[in-house]
Amino acid sequence: MKVLNLFCIILVIFSIVTLFTINDRVRSLNIALEKSKGELDKKRKSIKVLNADWAMLNDPKRLRDLGSIYLNLQHSTSRDFINLDDIPLRDEYLRRTSVIKNKKEDKQ
Repeated sequence: MKVLNLFCIILVIFSIVTLFTINDRVRSLNIALEKSKGELDKKRKSIKVLNADWAMLNDPKRLRDLGSIYLNLQHSTSRDFINLDDIPLRDEYLRRTSVIKNKKEDKQ
């Protein structure tokens, strides 16, 4: 009977220590969770502010006004375009560059 009592006392003490350890760990995890939630809320608020800034910066009227002030943009006219035949073809460009390379090699 004494052995059974001693075993039960040891089991109760072991249970108390285990439960205290688990309780302490849960408290520390809850603290870390609350800290993470606070950081997440701060990040969400920052994202909202950044989205508002982005919307303001990309406002078409604002961009048009800034473009007219700083870039001196003008509307395109038909004189600003060229004919497609005026654009050198890739083959012609490659022939020209190979001729230039060959001339450089001949000089050396």
